[in-house]
Amino acid sequence: MEALIKNIRERMKKNYMSQKELALRTGLTEATISRYLHGTRRMSVKSLYYIARALGTTIDGLMKGVDWSEMYD
Repeated sequence: MEALIKNIRERMKKNYMSQKELALRTGLTEATISRYLHGTRRMSVKSLYYIARALGTTIDGLMKGVDWSEMYD
């Protein structure tokens, strides 16, 4: 999950996007975004889709370098 979080943070930085802005663009709460980015909550596929769309990429784009076994521990 670390690689996924890193990819999301890099995209946010590239797009000059704060957690608050990402929350607004995805319809998720700021608290939820924060929990995802701190790794204390797992993302659903639906949330991952909204995040990818808000960051101008795809789920595949965010999943580059992710160890899939981390996602299902």
